[in-house]
Amino acid sequence: MTEVRRLSYELTFLAAEQREVEADRATLSHYEELARARYASGVGIGQGVVKIQAEITGDDARLLEIATRRSALSARLNALRDRPQGTPIPAIMIRTATAPDLDPAELRAEALRRRPELVEADALIVRAERQGDSAAKGTRRISPPESNMRTSPSAATRWVGNSLPRTTDRMCWVCLPPSTCRSTARA
Repeated sequence: MTEVRRLSYELTFLAAEQREVEADRATLSHYEELARARYASGVGIGQGVVKIQAEITGDDARLLEIATRRSALSARLNALRDRPQGTPIPAIMIRTATAPDLDPAELRAEALRRRPELVEADALIVRAERQGDSAAKGTRRISPPESNMRTSPSAATRWVGNSLPRTTDRMCWVCLPPSTCRSTARA
């Protein structure tokens, strides 16, 4: 029974393929007429007509191949069903799939329920976007001095920003992009 079903589906596929090739051939025939008219009026070139005729010949070859495959499949299907070779085979109607009616909000809620790591991924994306916005504006949060500064002895003290504590006899460097770096000397 499985082989009969497979052969029936293949015959249905061949019928659909034949319809598509015949539609393609009809379109190419129309283009051939247009190309001949352009060539006859002196606007087009003869090569366009020849190319379209080659495509039409290819479609004719495909139609012959489909007919050959259909006759072989029909003979095999009739043999499996214990019928004479020439018995016509009724067309099979394959149900067409309908698009499900889905709500994107419901799908997202279900995905987040089943895959909690998606919530974490969304949080990482939001955090990266915020950091990107901050970098685009040229701003950066300055950490406490002990975590991101190097110090060296100096007679003067240089400060970056206005929020750092006052020290003496030290030179402080803060790692910031050059466009955002402001320094003022304090005694």
